[in-house]
Amino acid sequence: MKIPREAIYAAFIILVTVVAGLFYAHDKAEKDAVYAVAAVASPQTMNSEEVSSNEAGSNVNETPPSSPIVTTNVKVYITGEVVNPGVYEINANARVDDVLALAGGATSEADLIRINLAAKIADGQEIIVPKQGDTLDNIITDGQNNSTENNSDVNGSSGLVNINIANAELLKTLPGVGDVIARRIIEYRDTHGQFTRIEDIMNVSRIGQKTFDSLKDFVTVN
Repeated sequence: MKIPREAIYAAFIILVTVVAGLFYAHDKAEKDAVYAVAAVASPQTMNSEEVSSNEAGSNVNETPPSSPIVTTNVKVYITGEVVNPGVYEINANARVDDVLALAGGATSEADLIRINLAAKIADGQEIIVPKQGDTLDNIITDGQNNSTENNSDVNGSSGLVNINIANAELLKTLPGVGDVIARRIIEYRDTHGQFTRIEDIMNVSRIGQKTFDSLKDFVTVN
């Protein structure tokens, strides 16, 4: 039996149509599955991104608590060749030059070379700005209102040398202290601040136990 050519063509067209339909249905099913997975995963991703964004924003806006700044003031007395001598209250970290500025500066007759303008100040300290041509004795007696019998500001009420405020000439009156050690005591004091106890003077270069033993009965920090 011979099959008509038209029937063969019709069968071939039907077969192609069925195969194409199957491929289309399979492809559509895969795409629907992908869309479904994306739709399910998207809210979680968005939530995760929102959480990360919120955390990042929180970190950016979050500022550490600031520590309170505590400032301590001290009172010092400046006298001698200054425009406005007197008692001034100033920050404890200030220097002699800062106090001099508060007092209106030095007069035209002041001898600023003889004082250390960079020295740290201390509560109750007396700063004397000498006059040109004044001797050391004039500065001690007139500037600090002291006498040989009552040298309370520099030597203390007991006659001891206050190593926190004594100048080089007074330091050299101590046993074992010459020009070099006196200068090193002042340099150490200017750098590290006042001595809290007399034993601290052994932190100064070239002052050991032997030197300390020889001068300990003649010094004070008060």
